[in-house]
Amino acid sequence: MFGESFQVFGQRVFSGASSSCPGSLHGRIVQIRSSDAESSDVFELEAEAACLSGRLRKIIATQGLDSGEVIELPLRKAVLKKVFEYCKHYRTRPASDLPTPFLGATLEECGASKWDASFVSTLEQSLLF
Repeated sequence: MFGESFQVFGQRVFSGASSSCPGSLHGRIVQIRSSDAESSDVFELEAEAACLSGRLRKIIATQGLDSGEVIELPLRKAVLKKVFEYCKHYRTRPASDLPTPFLGATLEECGASKWDASFVSTLEQSLLF
């Protein structure tokens, strides 16, 4: 959902998502519901933060943001909350790129921030791999 992986000089590199958000969306709120949420469980996220997710940015650009329209994503509520947490954190600051293969024993030794290392440690293993 975030960023992309590509090869540079024989090494796999992960690059964070582009934060570009169409100007027409600035200041707007995106309403999103997870696939397992009750119909009344609608989460709101600033469009600039939502655009950090390539998938959300594409959906918003394609569908637009009609007033009152709720975007439903095929994600569990718990996963959607983590996506929102990440987007809110990186809305105003760029995520750092992590070169691979990882050469350290911990994410921080590999160049990840303390926040990223803490965030990843709270995720279910099945979400990471």
